[in-house]
Amino acid sequence: MTNTLLINIHTHKLSVSDEIIILNIPIGFENLSEQRFPNQHINTSPNLQILKSAGIHPWQIENIDISEQLSILEQMIQAKQIIAIGEIGLDKACKTNFEKQIEVFRLQLNLTMKYKLPIIIHCVRAYNEVFEILTEYKHSIKAVFHGFNSSKEMALQLCSKNYYLSIGSSLLNLKSKIWNYIGQIPLENLFFETDESEISIQELYKKYCKISMFKEIELRKKIKENFDFLFLKQL
Repeated sequence: MTNTLLINIHTHKLSVSDEIIILNIPIGFENLSEQRFPNQHINTSPNLQILKSAGIHPWQIENIDISEQLSILEQMIQAKQIIAIGEIGLDKACKTNFEKQIEVFRLQLNLTMKYKLPIIIHCVRAYNEVFEILTEYKHSIKAVFHGFNSSKEMALQLCSKNYYLSIGSSLLNLKSKIWNYIGQIPLENLFFETDESEISIQELYKKYCKISMFKEIELRKKIKENFDFLFLKQL
């Protein structure tokens, strides 16, 4: 097997395997908390590389001081504690006022533009709205849609604008709509993630290779190329 490490583009948990992970940090918590990361004391691999992202999640908006948390986020960016802003976005399935979500999303996009950081997007039933907002920035924002499981049409539309799709546990669900078109997502736009699930990132790589008949050694190399292109300036 190649020495190229597996890339886990978005996770809330540490790992015991050889990986490069982007660990999501709840905004306002620069250090791992026992409550939010109960597995932080597991015996991780010596080859585990932990990078971090942070942002104001749409679920959190109602319970925090937005100005204060934006200030904390900017301090984290300036201190180079994170390599991406996220997860941020819009969610029509939660109770948070949707107009307020849009406002906070735009405020964080302003930080994205100011510091030229990629974003990791949380999007539920609001792809058209997110897409329209991003087009206002003339597609100069590098974005990863995490946990993507929408329609083929939306997948191809996002890829056509050079956004990235990160596929998670839905890939292991035979009833998932993504099975109908996973092979049509360009490799140049693809990532994998474990998010909050208990699955391993290797399961996702192996499942994709089984579906696509793609060699894992080549898949690892291609995902690493995508990662380097998106994040190399921040490392």
